[in-house]
This record gives sequence, C-alpha cells and structure tokens, in this order.
Amino acid sequence: MILNKLDDKREMLLLLSQGNTDAFAKVFELYKDRVYRVAMQYLKSQVLAEEIVQDTFLRLWDKKGLLPEVINFDAWFMTFCRNYIINYLRRMAYESSVREQWVSELPQTGEDADYPIRQAQYDDLLQEVLGRLSDQQREVYTLAREQKLTYEEIGKKLSISPNTVKTHMARALRSIREFFTEQGLI
Repeated sequence: MILNKLDDKREMLLLLSQGNTDAFAKVFELYKDRVYRVAMQYLKSQVLAEEIVQDTFLRLWDKKGLLPEVINFDAWFMTFCRNYIINYLRRMAYESSVREQWVSELPQTGEDADYPIRQAQYDDLLQEVLGRLSDQQREVYTLAREQKLTYEEIGKKLSISPNTVKTHMARALRSIREFFTEQGLI
C-alpha cells in the first residue's frame, strides 16, 4: 500500500512530512543527482558536493514538517538547496577571513616578549569556553584538534556517524567563535 503512495509525489511528501523513511529514501533517490550537480556548479569540488548532498537531505529531514504547505516541491527544494550552498560558501568565507585575521595578529616569531603571556591567556580562554560545551562537543573538538583525528575516526571511536561528528564540531566551533567575539578577540 505504501509503495503505491510513493509513486504519487504529493502523497510521498505527505508521508515524508510524517517521518516515513521509505518516502525519504524515495525523495533522496529522485533528487540526489540534481543536488549534486548544483553543488558542483557552485563548489567545483566532488568532496564538498557530496557533503552538501548529505547535509541538504539531513536539513530536509529536519524541515519535513513544512512539506504539507509546499505547493511546488521541485522549485522549493532546489531553492532550499541553492540557499544552503550559498550559506555554506558564506560560512567558509567568514571562517577563512577570521583565520587570516587571527594569523595576521600572531607574532612572526615566538620570541616577542608578550607572546608567552598572550598564548597563556588564549589557552585559558579556550579552556573556559571548552568547559561550557556539551560533553560530546568537547570530546569531538578535542579528538579533532588535539589528537588530529578525522571525523570518520572520531565517529568510530565514539560510535556515532561522521555527520554527527561534523554537527558537534560545527556547534563547538560556533560556540568558541561566539565566545571569542564576546571577549573582543575576533
């Protein structure tokens, strides 16, 4: 019975809005190649385009409650994807500019008189903000930054998916960035 309903797009979207995983899988199969092509046009990277496909469909699952109100799903979803890609590019540009600003403010050598003091202050502030993160975010951040593990390695170690690792890392970095912004350091 459900398989017949999946052939009708409106019924499929209604089922998806109710959390039906078969409907979600059908939507994924129908749209993954289109999302990938759009992502490739913007990003010019297979790895990033594949990541965007996964992230877009994860976001669709999170927004599934909006689907009954959507009149033209094709147009809505492709706009949804394009907006996600543009926001992703903005985030990348922002993070790059923050990184460049931070690097430009670092002393060229570790021999400047105040370098050890500034480094100690930075370390103290970082420990303070890490203490404010959830246990999972702090652990993911520590494994990624201090132990230099990949998201896949962290996922295996913590028995979570690489996408969940990525989400925890993004939230941790956002909290750290907000904290340093509040402190006037960014």
